Amino acid sequence: MTVRVLRIGAKPPTSDLDGVTNPQLLAHRLLNLDKRVEDKGYSRRLRLSGIAGVCVRERLLGLRHGISFKQTTDIGLTVTFDFGTAAHGYFQNAPEYFGKSLIGWWRCEACRHKVFGRRQMVNCSKCGALPAASRYAEHMLRLPEDVPAVGHPDAFLEIAQGDIRIAELKSIAWTDFSKLSAPQAEHAMQVTGYMHYSGMDETLPIRVNQERGLIIYISKSCGPGSTPFKAFHVEKNPIFLSHIHARYLRTRLKLSGMTQLAHALNRRPVYLQKSRSRNLCYLNRAKFPEYFHQYFSCARHIPGLFLTA
Repeated sequence: MTVRVLRIGAKPPTSDLDGVTNPQLLAHRLLNLDKRVEDKGYSRRLRLSGIAGVCVRERLLGLRHGISFKQTTDIGLTVTFDFGTAAHGYFQNAPEYFGKSLIGWWRCEACRHKVFGRRQMVNCSKCGALPAASRYAEHMLRLPEDVPAVGHPDAFLEIAQGDIRIAELKSIAWTDFSKLSAPQAEHAMQVTGYMHYSGMDETLPIRVNQERGLIIYISKSCGPGSTPFKAFHVEKNPIFLSHIHARYLRTRLKLSGMTQLAHALNRRPVYLQKSRSRNLCYLNRAKFPEYFHQYFSCARHIPGLFLTA
């Protein structure tokens, strides 16, 4: 026989939180809204997602002197990035959107086993987990050592039999989305880079179309009767490709002669003379006296270096 005790008249516990009625203050009490701080450094490889605006010289100087720094991001921008990441993951994994056209790696969340192909419809071959345990995992390009590039396309879509194209998903604000009549240049350059370098990746199990790709924009909000998606074709653009090649060639040449970097940069080639900044970029005298006043600043100065008039 089960006996249930009724606690009549017992008062629920109270908290000082109950006295907070300002919605923003209450949110601050419930959530961690501090700025996000991350330790950052400089990699020998340039990310294709940021290739349009990367400063090669900043990267090389950061590598040359082992610069590390803390990057601070306010909560508003952090949430914007998190919404974008969450949206990409949802559309990649919801079968209602891309159906059978989506191809890529599928990782079992139970045992981390990965298989390449279409959405999994059978249990995991390693641990037996149900198909629902499989999640889409973006392919990281693995390129030869002499190609200082890195990136991971959002999706591979088979739009016709044997025609598999790289597709990038971009979530943007409605105000920007409503004005779109063509893909943004930096996004088209990113897809151009993916198309070109995918042919060098021997770990990619499929052959993708290296002449045409896709960009799919997703609006973060949508008006009545409107569609929150816009898709654009991206053709391999020789101007974009030469822009990418120039950055990677410059990076590769300087990395191969890293010990001569200081002297090479001090010659002030044309692209440095046209820098938007006229300030001098130099390291702390006591730590690196031999580099003092050697470096002419680029469009953005390196965290850990100092600017002077």
